[in-house]
Amino acid sequence: MNKYAGHQITAQHARQAVRSARAQAVGTDAQLAPPGIPAALIADATDNTVLAAYLKDDDKDLSITIPKWDLVAPSRDPDKFILSVDDGKDELYSGEYTSDDESLFPLELKLDRARVRAWGDGPRTFKYTVERYNGALDESTELVLRLDTRPPYQDKPPTVFPVIPNVLDGNKGTVTVSLPDYTDRAPKDHVWVFWVKGVPEDPWSVEPVAKVEVTAADQSITIPVDKIEAIGNGGVNAFYVLLDKAGNVSHMSDYRQVGVALGAWPTVYEDPSVPLANDLLIDQEDVALGVEVHVKAFDNSDPLDEVQVTWGAYSSPWTPVGPPKFPMIFPIAGLDIWAAYGKETGAGSVDAHVTYSVRRGSVTMGTKAIDVAVNLERIGPVDPGPDPDPDWPDPINSKMLPALIQGKVSATDNVLTEADENQPAELSVDIDAAFQENDIVSFYWAGNHVAEADITLGAGQPGTTLTAEIPWSYIMGSGNGTVAVHYRVTRTDNPNPPQSPITNVAVDAIVLRPDAPAFDIPSGRYLNCSALWTPGGDHADDPAFRVQVPDLSVHGVKAGDTVTLKWRATTFDKETAIPAVDLEETIEVDATTVKGFIWRVQPYADHILPIDQADPADRDGYGYAHYEFELGGKTVRSLDAKAPVSINGPAGTCDLTRP
Repeated sequence: MNKYAGHQITAQHARQAVRSARAQAVGTDAQLAPPGIPAALIADATDNTVLAAYLKDDDKDLSITIPKWDLVAPSRDPDKFILSVDDGKDELYSGEYTSDDESLFPLELKLDRARVRAWGDGPRTFKYTVERYNGALDESTELVLRLDTRPPYQDKPPTVFPVIPNVLDGNKGTVTVSLPDYTDRAPKDHVWVFWVKGVPEDPWSVEPVAKVEVTAADQSITIPVDKIEAIGNGGVNAFYVLLDKAGNVSHMSDYRQVGVALGAWPTVYEDPSVPLANDLLIDQEDVALGVEVHVKAFDNSDPLDEVQVTWGAYSSPWTPVGPPKFPMIFPIAGLDIWAAYGKETGAGSVDAHVTYSVRRGSVTMGTKAIDVAVNLERIGPVDPGPDPDPDWPDPINSKMLPALIQGKVSATDNVLTEADENQPAELSVDIDAAFQENDIVSFYWAGNHVAEADITLGAGQPGTTLTAEIPWSYIMGSGNGTVAVHYRVTRTDNPNPPQSPITNVAVDAIVLRPDAPAFDIPSGRYLNCSALWTPGGDHADDPAFRVQVPDLSVHGVKAGDTVTLKWRATTFDKETAIPAVDLEETIEVDATTVKGFIWRVQPYADHILPIDQADPADRDGYGYAHYEFELGGKTVRSLDAKAPVSINGPAGTCDLTRP
């Protein structure tokens, strides 16, 4: 049976010397057939180049096959077999075989992976010897294998393609790339050429557009026109890999960008536009709002065409036209506008060069340009730190002191109370010394320019305290609440007036006075005896004077709220109060009465008759009525309704018999 040991010979050199001596003594009877290798492992049978995958991949087995020799050794005395490499310097396998082992042939012996790696690249010679049972020594002819695990360029990326001319409709059928020569070029090397849009995440997922054998230095390779058309315009890159005949694959070369601009080109371009420069100037307020460059539609545009805008030294990213979306809008950052203006340019306007360019792929097809006047000159105090100020282009200059407001009567800083009603507010500000004579200081109340308060700085006024008044009409116009007050300073020929920080003024000076109620006076003037009776019918509360309360919902009164009604009277001549007639009543309004209702002053004997008796010299008097309600935690009082009262006649006072 098989006596094959399947192990490496460790004392290989000592045993080889003994076998050589025996061979010289006994002689060699015959030469055995060479070792073999499975055909599937060979890349090139002309020189037995082994496929690199079987040298690198631990999952693939590299095997040597041994043919059967004349196996006649008896079981008692086997033939002895040794496989070695490179003239016996490295013995790989040994074993013993008799005629009983014929079914094991041809032997397939797997080479140790670590040992193969240790050999490195180059030719390796394999042979085996058989020491027959009778002492004869046979030696095989050699099997020479070429081992190659290094790709072209080894561990470096191949040289990038030389510049490739722009590809247009006129030359798309003759596009070639030139393969740079390389020092380790060898017969049967191949090159795969890739022509891709953009930079793919996995280049191996892309199909090469050409696969050709490398046959010459600086070989020219044609890119098929159908592949060029299929990839189309827009950021095309060309690169390649090299493959040697052993199957080693080089690194990918660097990308060579190719300008591809197929199709009809635009022929008409309109100037770029800057809408905020329609007044012929970009100033600081425009920058704060946000400056944009608009690119209008151009003919023969393609969705993959790209547009880039420049403003001075700034260049926007290339932006695809995409679906029709003209005008294309490009925001320009304030700091880029400032950089183009330049802090060293001095005062006044400076032209900014504004352009846009159109490209297809990487081929520029056209440009248009305009100059835009820019004036960012600043006046007043300037922050000595970074230029521009950190809060630029905000027009508010934090170095300017805010204004101070006081009520004419209350004299409280930045507060106006009811005591200040109908009075102008007093304003003061410490104007910075950086301003100049003839600068104009303008004040704003709730965003409204108070033209009456403008101050033109005279000699010596910068650096002093200015005072002005805010007329009551402005205060009344903005109402109660928190009111923002600021000032601006303008200078002739400067478009960038700085603005002070906001002063918030708590205004509570406007007293809400709803319209007065109305007396129902049939006679048209006096509250007389006829006014005691409801026209057109009886009423249970007659006799009484009727007071019409108007719609209260306009003031925020709602159903469920209460309204207090008050009546009083005075004598006629001196309007001396007649306290005995005072009447006060609180009423809860509902959804109907909140829109208006009638209140009756009665009973007659208690609240009307005493008027006739208050002044013996003049029995007439005046009646007054008003209403009150709570709103926002404050009592709101209407204006007074006032009417003369005359309840006397030839027969005395009113006849209370119903008419």
